[in-house]
Amino acid sequence: MTLLPEKIKDLIIVSLTVSEGNNTSVIDEMARTIESDSKTRLIEVAPNSRTNHTLYIFGGSKQKVLDAAFRISDIAFKRINLQNITSEQKCLGVVEHISFIPLHSKNMDTAVKLSTEFAPKFNRQFNVPIYLFGFATKNKQRRDIRNFHQFEFNDWPQIIKKAEWQPDYGEASLNEKRGISIIGARYYHINFATFFEGDDIELIEELTNVYKWVSTKRKVYEYLPTTSGEDTDYSEIAELLKKIYTFVDEINQNRIARLLCNVPNYRETPICTVFEIFKQEAANLGLDILGTQIYGFLPGEVLVRAGRYYLESGQAKDQVKAEDAEITYMQVAVERLQLGNYESFNLERQVLDFHFQ
Repeated sequence: MTLLPEKIKDLIIVSLTVSEGNNTSVIDEMARTIESDSKTRLIEVAPNSRTNHTLYIFGGSKQKVLDAAFRISDIAFKRINLQNITSEQKCLGVVEHISFIPLHSKNMDTAVKLSTEFAPKFNRQFNVPIYLFGFATKNKQRRDIRNFHQFEFNDWPQIIKKAEWQPDYGEASLNEKRGISIIGARYYHINFATFFEGDDIELIEELTNVYKWVSTKRKVYEYLPTTSGEDTDYSEIAELLKKIYTFVDEINQNRIARLLCNVPNYRETPICTVFEIFKQEAANLGLDILGTQIYGFLPGEVLVRAGRYYLESGQAKDQVKAEDAEITYMQVAVERLQLGNYESFNLERQVLDFHFQ
């Protein structure tokens, strides 16, 4: 098992969401058009019948992913009409999101350039209003894609006419059949779960709210009693929680609490930092970590950086040989992060780099 040559790290991943999660004929046709080019790798097709979305993740060279994005969008606009979708399942657009994601973070400028060149062509070809998001826009309000979803589809005929919500490309009027499309560049979002022994979900939830108390200077120890009975400095976790999204639930009725973290920028917030901070705070509260998991996929770079951190900080003692350094770093990261200790983690399937071998 080896990572790919350096030039392969120039590949681009595309995450594209369409407003169809039930019609398997349409879903499969769009998947086949991605696979019609052998140099474009289809990584995942994830339909969701409840939300009426399907997520496609695919990758390849710059021109190949651009061509595939146009092909799949052409099918979507021909086969999907938002007027035929119930209001409860109606999304913002037939092709709702297109994210250009560098397989290696050093190529974010390439992803930005692709998205900003692709967007006006997409507008001209499909005649839908286009909004740029993420690193592709200078508009702070539009950096976070969640800001678009504060509005329902039925709000957009009025929203699009407001000065602050004028589209980047296209007319400020909503096509009721096609909606809008949101196009941009971002890092691959890491969905990182930590499993705690015990069913005290409330205690974990209180921990994820620390940043609110720190910012208002409330006494955190009134809500989070530590094993020592003393107050604790929560400034580090408070800063972390501003950069990630969290959700806490209980699984399998086995007295297991699960903390889900969505990490939108793994360069700014490495997953080893997320893990080590929560590990320390959990220990302060007398909670044991059973293991962690990555849901979905991640660039190999994420684990390489984590493994290098553990080795360079002296927390791991593995010998690193130049010819397989990246694999060693990844294996160290898997061990130190306790990946797969509770739920299985498949390195070759979940690391995006290996899909291009």
